[in-house]
Amino acid sequence: MHGDQGRFGPQNFTGGPSMTHIRLLRSKSVRLIATLATGAAFASFAGHAFADTAAGDNAAYAATTQVGCGYNYGGTSCEPGYDSSGLTQWAWAQAGYSIPRTVVEQWSAFPGVALSGLQPGDLVFFDWSNDGPRGVGIFVGNGQIVTAGDLDNGVVSENISSLGDEVRADRPTG
Repeated sequence: MHGDQGRFGPQNFTGGPSMTHIRLLRSKSVRLIATLATGAAFASFAGHAFADTAAGDNAAYAATTQVGCGYNYGGTSCEPGYDSSGLTQWAWAQAGYSIPRTVVEQWSAFPGVALSGLQPGDLVFFDWSNDGPRGVGIFVGNGQIVTAGDLDNGVVSENISSLGDEVRADRPTG
């Protein structure tokens, strides 16, 4: 869901934000009712509470339990394998939240967060094309994400700094 929300633009992880861009996404049905300050579930976004930090921790933990599973384009489970957005959707479901299915839908659904403020459970987007991100992982702490990378490696934990110069993040809402 789009709303009148700020979105942080391209950021260079190794040097912090290279430039902060605010992009207003407009929608008739959704507007920002309160602002998120700490990640606690006190803000409202079109009637949905922002996921609290415990939910983010649970989603991050769930993702780590899938490291070693295979990769399967369109996959949403360990057997036969996940794709990147299938993994993040599954992990958030384990924390009790429903999030959209595809990478672009996940990118479009939630407010952006600065990489310097990442919390476990945040979605980290990478591998950009003209149509938007092609990959997503879930932040698990200590500069690491868990993602379903490719056929050769399946679900892996990797450092955000290995994702390239253009990395962006969103914080799921309930």
